[in-house]
Amino acid sequence: KLILALLGVVLFAILISFTYYNFILRADIKIMADKKSIDKTQRVTFSKIQTEGNNINIGVFEETIEGEEKKNSTGAKETGDKAKGEVTLYNKTDQKKTFTKGTIIIGPNDLEFELSEEVNIASTSPFSTSLSNAKGKITAASFGKEYNLPSNTNFTMKGFSSSQFIGKNSDSITGGTKKETTVVSSEDLDELLSDVTAKLEKEAISKTSEKISSDHEILPSSLSQEVLERKYTKKEGEEAGSVGISAKIKYSFGKYKKSDIDKVVDSLSRPDIPGTYALKGSDSKVEITDVKIGKDQTAGALLKVNAVYTPQIESEKLAESLKGKTQDVAEKQIKNIAGVTDVVITFKNTLPFMPLILPQRGKNILIEEEY
Repeated sequence: KLILALLGVVLFAILISFTYYNFILRADIKIMADKKSIDKTQRVTFSKIQTEGNNINIGVFEETIEGEEKKNSTGAKETGDKAKGEVTLYNKTDQKKTFTKGTIIIGPNDLEFELSEEVNIASTSPFSTSLSNAKGKITAASFGKEYNLPSNTNFTMKGFSSSQFIGKNSDSITGGTKKETTVVSSEDLDELLSDVTAKLEKEAISKTSEKISSDHEILPSSLSQEVLERKYTKKEGEEAGSVGISAKIKYSFGKYKKSDIDKVVDSLSRPDIPGTYALKGSDSKVEITDVKIGKDQTAGALLKVNAVYTPQIESEKLAESLKGKTQDVAEKQIKNIAGVTDVVITFKNTLPFMPLILPQRGKNILIEEEY
């Protein structure tokens, strides 16, 4: 009976121990580890063709989007009325002269006028005491009050000297006015198209980003753009304070795998990082800038990287290797991992007088990394 009683006590103790270390006891392990970061910059190529090295494979897809844009007009146009009057033309030569319509007559301050009609002047005899003359109507070459001239103003003929032909008006030249209006310039139209293209590209990037899977990204610039439709609210030269555009544009984008970027990042940084460390993609920062579109839907870009590396700790495998070990042995094993600076083991659901041994089941060991 005594033997059976002792045997029962032993079996009960074994059962309690088995239940305790397999189902009740929990262990939280906090591992403090070193974190290394390194900055790198490298030009890379995104291409549809599978390549190696610093080249990244992309898939190409299209997105069509419509939108509008508006801006203030910046063109300037002079309008008004041209000064008009009549001038008497004098011929100092011994040859008759015909001045055709449109002939340029020059007044003071190099103001130019045009003959509104043909004028014929007889020759002047060398012994004559008066010059042959004829009257002709003139119109200012441009708008402005400065073309309003008083009577008895002297004129010359463009292309001739004053020793040959001169002019003078007996009545004032009047009617000249000028005002400047805002019109749509060709630069306004070009800028509008550029603005709406850039605006719709951002919208297309946002729209397409929602469609791709979480393990992919798209390039920050389109590979190509095709304007399918565009319509301006005003024409070039039309008087208007503002002008708008509505457009429909098709964009081509490059889609790449995040893992492919990680490979390039790791290849750039690995020479400066211990081999026992692994790239921590979630903490690393990658910036793609200075995108230059090439031929055949390829793109070159500047890759700016802040790569973060941490000790390579596989929590599940480590937990399996630690089960059933004492606290001292477990701490020593963990501290032998390169990059680990300290470790704290906390036991939960403990029973009095039971040895501090880690649970016999790996899933009851929770490992938390702190950097």
